[in-house]
Amino acid sequence: RTHMLFSLFEGKSWKEGSEGKLKITHMNTGAGQFAVKNGVQIATVKSDEDDHPSGVTVTRTTQTLYQTAAIRKLVIQGSGFTDDTDLTFDPPLEKNKDYTQRFVDANKLVLSLKKKRKWRWEGGPLIVKSIDVGLKSGEIKVGSGGQGIQVANILFDPTIEESERIIFASHTRRLVIRGTGFSLEGTELTLRPTKRKAYEIESLEMTEIVLLLNEGEEWAPVEEGKSKHIYVSKVDTGAGEVIMDEEGVIVAKVEADVDDNNCDDSCEW
Repeated sequence: RTHMLFSLFEGKSWKEGSEGKLKITHMNTGAGQFAVKNGVQIATVKSDEDDHPSGVTVTRTTQTLYQTAAIRKLVIQGSGFTDDTDLTFDPPLEKNKDYTQRFVDANKLVLSLKKKRKWRWEGGPLIVKSIDVGLKSGEIKVGSGGQGIQVANILFDPTIEESERIIFASHTRRLVIRGTGFSLEGTELTLRPTKRKAYEIESLEMTEIVLLLNEGEEWAPVEEGKSKHIYVSKVDTGAGEVIMDEEGVIVAKVEADVDDNNCDDSCEW
């Protein structure tokens, strides 16, 4: 809670018209605008370097992909591409070993991740540092200052921790689901048999989600003396739905409501 990451939208710039200081002048953490006296400089903005004389370029994009889940392909856009184009990535990736590449046209390449490979070993930006399209000029550095161009934002693969904690059909108001790779910007789960309208997301951390049951709803219909499992069948942290194996991951066991089992979280303690 002491750091904040700003990501520039595609087609936008940090400062219009000229170079200079980038400052924070106001903040709002939930209780209204707070003026920062004199502003606080957080960066110095410099002009982008001119494109290479050959006309070969790579366009900055912020498409979102998981480390390994092959839901979406990596699309590289720019100009001057050829069928023999080679890209140099940071972190390093090797064509035909980590991914396959399909030439669409001079402005578009489509990359597909190979099985058991990752776009990155941890979450973060995927950068193209240079490109070689087979010209006499050879490898062409892209981006200002040789820092490269971001072509994707890679998210950690989300995982769900299995649990058979006992909860009750409606007397248990909260269900805690633990895992990894949850996104604070938004994470959605698909439960079975619980319907989405039955609960709200009360809190969200990178390794824990707390679901709050809505009034008049229940986690699952259960006859007295019997029980039902709740499964997470899908999870989406921003790069598409990841489908869990088989029936999904068990996150709770639901038992019928009885008069003496009123529990705020669960009755496993």
